[in-house]
Amino acid sequence: SEYAQEDTSMEITVETYLAHPDKYKLIDVREEYEFEEGSPAGIHFSIKDIQSPELISMYDHPLLICSSGKQSLFVAQYLARHYGLNQIKSLKGGIRALIPVQS
Repeated sequence: SEYAQEDTSMEITVETYLAHPDKYKLIDVREEYEFEEGSPAGIHFSIKDIQSPELISMYDHPLLICSSGKQSLFVAQYLARHYGLNQIKSLKGGIRALIPVQS
């Protein structure tokens, strides 16, 4: 099925992000408590907000992040499929991939 296939075109690597960090708007899609414990993103968009894409669709280059990159990819794919928001990307490997590079 189309759902089983991972669309890697919706993913941005950590290297690509770090080459142009100002281009992207980081948006955290983890649970609220995870976001509040600390996040590289300034914006929280939980799975509960998935029916309200207008909360993040106004940004030019929204880049969704989560711990591993799986949930953010799911959300990006959902928003593309259901709302045609193909500009929304997911950070491959998530925060775990980003933190070691930044520190």
